[in-house]
Amino acid sequence: NCKNLSSLQLCDAENCTIECEAFFGCNSLYKLEIAVKSNLTICSFCFSGAENLKTIKLSGNYLSIGESIFKDCPSLISAKIKSSSNSPSELKLDLSMLIK
Repeated sequence: NCKNLSSLQLCDAENCTIECEAFFGCNSLYKLEIAVKSNLTICSFCFSGAENLKTIKLSGNYLSIGESIFKDCPSLISAKIKSSSNSPSELKLDLSMLIK
């Protein structure tokens, strides 16, 4: 239950995995910043339905991002996604796949 969660910031974590639908429907969430030292895995539909989510920043050494992690997030206006190890072909993110 995350009804009152307005922002989420994780910094300097190692080998971080956010499971499927972990923050599904967290309507108070408006800001998300995750910066890990090593691997970051965000599973499908993780933030789906977070209707007030406006900004996201994701960074890590290696990123693995599932499908539709921002589905039904109509307020999303800024997304910054950075990986220091993924090659451009590995991190080829089709933003439409993240919000479908």
